[in-house]
Amino acid sequence: MPGNWLEDVIVVNENIDPQMAGDVQVYRHEVAVGLQLEHWYVDEPHMALTGIGDKAILGLRGSLVIVERREPFADGAQLLNQWLTAKALHLLSVRRDRARKGKVQLSALEAQGVLPETVEGLLVYVGFDH
Repeated sequence: MPGNWLEDVIVVNENIDPQMAGDVQVYRHEVAVGLQLEHWYVDEPHMALTGIGDKAILGLRGSLVIVERREPFADGAQLLNQWLTAKALHLLSVRRDRARKGKVQLSALEAQGVLPETVEGLLVYVGFDH
């Protein structure tokens, strides 16, 4: 039986307090994490979760950032949803501003401020950063 593709997704929250969404970055897989994050990032008190809410423990192989392991994390799925919702709200704000300037067209639901509620839907809305 194939695995869940969400297990490959890595979401990083660049904020000292993981309960608050900071700069939320969405990576398609752990290789993308290694290609984008710099080595010093591992020493910062930020948190990373997989697309199913497991904690992704970051480490180094030389100067390459890697996911050393994944650990079950209580309330990880809920926290992940909060991070992605915050990112989606920011994106909606940017899209609304651009729509007022005639640069993009909002969907009917976006115009009403309705955003996806599931992790899958939120990932579709915000997309992958890398």
